[in-house]
Amino acid sequence: MPHLPPPHSPLARSTLIKMGVRIAVVIALSTFFSDTAREDELGQLAKAFEAMATRLRRREEDLRAANEGLEQRVEERTRELKSVHQQLVQTARRTGMAEIATNVLHNVGNVLNSVYTSSQVAKERVLGMRLDHVSRVAQMLQARQANLAVFLTEDERGKLLTPFLDKLGQNLMDERQEVISLLEDVGRYTEHIGEIVKVQQDYARTPRLYEPVVLSELVEDALRINAAGLTRHHVTVERRLEPVPPLVTDKHKLLMILVNLVSNAKYALDPVPEDSRRLVVLLQRSAEGSIHIALRDNGMGIAPELLTRIFQYGFTTREEGHGFGLHSSALAAQELGGTLRVESEGPGRGATFTLVIPPPPAQAET
Repeated sequence: MPHLPPPHSPLARSTLIKMGVRIAVVIALSTFFSDTAREDELGQLAKAFEAMATRLRRREEDLRAANEGLEQRVEERTRELKSVHQQLVQTARRTGMAEIATNVLHNVGNVLNSVYTSSQVAKERVLGMRLDHVSRVAQMLQARQANLAVFLTEDERGKLLTPFLDKLGQNLMDERQEVISLLEDVGRYTEHIGEIVKVQQDYARTPRLYEPVVLSELVEDALRINAAGLTRHHVTVERRLEPVPPLVTDKHKLLMILVNLVSNAKYALDPVPEDSRRLVVLLQRSAEGSIHIALRDNGMGIAPELLTRIFQYGFTTREEGHGFGLHSSALAAQELGGTLRVESEGPGRGATFTLVIPPPPAQAET
């Protein structure tokens, strides 16, 4: 799948140009105070400041247009995924694997939620940038260019101008970094969507690539993919990740399992007061060498009679749920040679989902 613009894209360059302009403004204003006698230069500087403000407004418009392009790309990805879904349904009917296509959309849907949320937050950050303050400062200087030196050195508002611009510049730098970070997240999400689709496309044709995986990093990736949703649901995450040796496994299939488990815990915590929602993620190696990745929440819990049905195809306790995530995760765990199990002391007592992966024979002996 195509990637979204990286930080060195025109959008990122546009933002860097804006920051350069702000730095130039601060330097220029510092020069004002060292030579207040040169009124003609100050007048020219006020005009230059207005020109810079105009360029900043244009840069803002460019950034907004780029963000709209980002939303358009998300829509394009969705249309492409629907096309892939239709192709997978036809293949599944021929091979008796109809649930594969459904699992694709479910797993992709989890990631698309994060893509959409990140793009919306980026849009809000851009719209919230205080570029109108720059324009007002430019207008203020332009109106006082005849006695600009006096205004900057003797007027109370003029004296506050330099610290104001310094603080404004820092705020804009922080907002710029937030937008860049959000766009980088979207790039990672899009890459993961491509991997999910590729897993399913290759599912019945070729063996998956097994590679050494640093499990603590994979756990962080799963949390990062769900980060927007966890924040929206006010979930506090506690990590208890013990050092374990790299595991040779199917990285992307394992990542899908973890993404599903984190998403499941997020919704299980909805009945809990927002300030009490906790998710504990544990990573450890048993004495026998098997890897245990557990996700423990203090959410709605599971009734004893439902524990045997929790991984069944189509079983769900959520009105808007489909019952595909845990089922596909349990199947994927088996394909990796492991197991996925669940424990709960009952309704209102939370639940713990544990993925157990035995190491390959060569690793078990080390």
